[in-house]
Amino acid sequence: MCADWSLHDKDDGNSHAHIMLTTRSITANGTWAAKSRKVYDLDENGEKIYQRTDKQGRKQYKSHKEDYNDWNDKERIEEWREAWANVCNKHLSEEKKIDHRSYERQGKLQEPTRHEGYIARKIEAKGEISELCQENREIKARNSILQQIAEQLKTVGEELKQLIAEKGSIVNDRIGELLRLRATARAASKSKRGVTGGERELETATEQQGLSDTDSLIRQAEVVGASTKANVADATASRANREAMQQRQRIEAEQRIRKAEQGTREIGQQSAKKISRGGHSL
Repeated sequence: MCADWSLHDKDDGNSHAHIMLTTRSITANGTWAAKSRKVYDLDENGEKIYQRTDKQGRKQYKSHKEDYNDWNDKERIEEWREAWANVCNKHLSEEKKIDHRSYERQGKLQEPTRHEGYIARKIEAKGEISELCQENREIKARNSILQQIAEQLKTVGEELKQLIAEKGSIVNDRIGELLRLRATARAASKSKRGVTGGERELETATEQQGLSDTDSLIRQAEVVGASTKANVADATASRANREAMQQRQRIEAEQRIRKAEQGTREIGQQSAKKISRGGHSL
């Protein structure tokens, strides 16, 4: 394989490289190899599949073409992209590392921007607005809001985790206390000797009632803990949804303002063109 490249760096923040590779192999003696080769299809017995006999009396067998190499095989794009990302990340700092996977595959809500190209940037350089550049600005604005929401949700999640830990500690302490009381009652029951049958029955009934009350208190404590977790989770979700709705409303308002401004600019530009041609309108 032969490779040729061109490095572009105009100190405009868009340094990049163009890398061009051959897709046709060169043989050991320095000549070009064939682009593809003929491969015969085989039946279940490993035999060539006869199709017909041509006018010259030659038998024709079913076949297909295969590329001489896999340098232009689209099925390997994923492999090449991953390899390129791995090489780049060896030389990039942690915060600048790249990922060859799409945002969706990474599990991110971030929306990808579109490639603008020099034509769109040329339009912007003239003071006009490129639809493509404008679309990317709107995408970046939405991504910024999504980032803010993600950070807020992270903060709320940490607060929720801390609150659950605090409430859970209180519940666990109470349950531990009740379990100790139950264990003490059982130990006291086993250590008592020499009481009459009626007294033993009375003590046993009393202890069973105490154990039943302890079990009831434990269940109540567990219910309270679960209810606290659910209430905090509902409040967190409600807060996140409310903030997301407010952010969307702000974006829509900004988009309407930009469209109105764009319409005003276009009218002004059209009027200027008419005046420059000597025309006028009332």
